[in-house]
Amino acid sequence: MSPNILVIRLSSLGDVVLTGPVYKSLKAHWPACRVTVLVKPQFAAALKGHPGVDEVVPFTGIADALALVKARGFSHLLDLHGNLRSFLIRTLARVPNTAVYRKNAVARRLFVALKVSTPGLQRHTVDRYHEALAAWGVPRVDSAFSSGDWGASGGPGGAENVLVMQSAFLGDSLLTLPLLRRLKEILPGSRITVLTIEKTAAIFRGSEWADEVLIDDKRGADGGLAGPWRLAGRLAARGFDLAVIPHRSFRSALIARLAAIPRRIGFDSSAGSALLTDTVPFSWLMHDLERNLSLTLPLGSPAAPSKASRATWRRRRCRRNSPRCCLPAGRSSACTPAPPGRPSAGRRSASPSCAAASRPTGPCPSSSAAPTTRRSAPRSRATAAPSTSSAGRVSRT
Repeated sequence: MSPNILVIRLSSLGDVVLTGPVYKSLKAHWPACRVTVLVKPQFAAALKGHPGVDEVVPFTGIADALALVKARGFSHLLDLHGNLRSFLIRTLARVPNTAVYRKNAVARRLFVALKVSTPGLQRHTVDRYHEALAAWGVPRVDSAFSSGDWGASGGPGGAENVLVMQSAFLGDSLLTLPLLRRLKEILPGSRITVLTIEKTAAIFRGSEWADEVLIDDKRGADGGLAGPWRLAGRLAARGFDLAVIPHRSFRSALIARLAAIPRRIGFDSSAGSALLTDTVPFSWLMHDLERNLSLTLPLGSPAAPSKASRATWRRRRCRRNSPRCCLPAGRSSACTPAPPGRPSAGRRSASPSCAAASRPTGPCPSSSAAPTTRRSAPRSRATAAPSTSSAGRVSRT
């Protein structure tokens, strides 16, 4: 008989997210097991769509938790919280097989009060979670996090006219380009329009994955209290059937809602998440690029990029006539993209090696020796190359 496992981790957000590798290990050891997680309601979305979790149950009290255990007939209980409430649940539930996470509470208090460090505190939380599984003979198989750890049900839904809303800074815009490519892959034949600000419009105008670029004049005609309504009216006239919103502002979600776009996908941490139809968990543990790709999960996409996809992305970025790093094999850089005629905006741009690396140094390397670039550009007001288009707010590529 396959194990029926209840995992208790009531809070907080970071600790709940870090339980992800535990579910992978359980499913690898017992492929047919059923995993139910008991967590506080405000953190339940962090486990939404995780491939190793069959059900997420909001914690509403000890009495309700005991009633759940009695009704479901769990064969295993894994306590990853280790506090008084979880102790009472596992003691009174009388589940046959119980394992407990040791959180070293005394050592933690000593460190906070007296700055006394102990070996137990030097181990990562994920490592200590897996130590609890040793009692059941469950080996640790994977501790890596990826966008595939969080998913959502659904499909493309026949989307043909797609709007991507990204009105943030230069680095955020650069890391939105792989999202455009993924949308083209999973929605073949669709038209991708990008709504962005003038300072970063050149990035998208030069992309083969953007069919059209619209300008959001935040500080001009589209600014103020009435601006979002005016912009939404122009978008509504274009008949978009899907909006993908990596920008987590309330304004972006509001504009998409006012434009009557029927499906609106964004992050659950967005200030306007209540105005979205589909939300994807936002995790700081993921690279910005992977996090943006996770917005395609509600469309049925395996959001984690493949090695081949990453290599192709690097080669195409190097081939463009732009001031981006293109380094010889074996060399890495902490540089960030910079506009023509301006120095790199990277944190180590003052160093000679970084300054040298900010200029192209020859032909693009092969995919097997792709250059390593900085994870993301700092959130500065660095500007992209000024557009030469005289079409006003809309330019077609």
